[in-house]
Amino acid sequence: MQPTVKVRGKINTAHVRKRVSRGTKEALPGAGVIVQRSARRQFSHRNVKNKPKWQEVGTRNGRPVLAMEFRPPLSGKITSWKNPRGRGAVKTGFLRTLIKFDVDNRRESVAIGPTDEATWLNKLQEFGGSGQRVLRLIGHYPSNGRRKNKVLERFPPPASLIGGGRRKKGRKSLAGGSAYVGVWVDPAHTHRRKTVDLVSRSARVPPGQYMSKGLAKVRDRLAAQWKDRIYGP
Repeated sequence: MQPTVKVRGKINTAHVRKRVSRGTKEALPGAGVIVQRSARRQFSHRNVKNKPKWQEVGTRNGRPVLAMEFRPPLSGKITSWKNPRGRGAVKTGFLRTLIKFDVDNRRESVAIGPTDEATWLNKLQEFGGSGQRVLRLIGHYPSNGRRKNKVLERFPPPASLIGGGRRKKGRKSLAGGSAYVGVWVDPAHTHRRKTVDLVSRSARVPPGQYMSKGLAKVRDRLAAQWKDRIYGP
């Protein structure tokens, strides 16, 4: 008759949890770097336009009101715009350069998002929101008097938007019309100067969710960060 041998095993749960926790803390920084790089790749890159984009947005005192924009965003999306190179480039305030991650060892997790240096516009890019924007007057075209507007002299609006009619300059009567020209600004975050707000509109920016998009792109690569990091005894 063969003897019966019974073996009882006991899993040291506390020890296993300790080893898993240690491996997780070692793996999280690598996972954070992967997600951070992926989030930065979710932006569109375009150079600032050399010539402005013009749009007629209304009339004032019988004259057209024109909006002048050098950097019109893509439809439904704010782009990061190509970050300039060289000294101080990181401090230009683009959301792409302000994405950081931080490891929370107590919760064993990683938080990723805009840093404390991010401006209201950076947060608007990521989280979305709504607000008021106004078309702030920068000058009349053509300029009246001796004080010329250098911006409008360099970038005159298209003749098709100015309209017909005749304008006087000294004793001469010249063909062409005139217009009010402004740029869109956020009044809550723009220093108010002695000028006039021509048009006011409410605008809503959908959330970019660049952090979530970056995570979704590399989710299947994160598990490899825990390889060979959880071991015993």
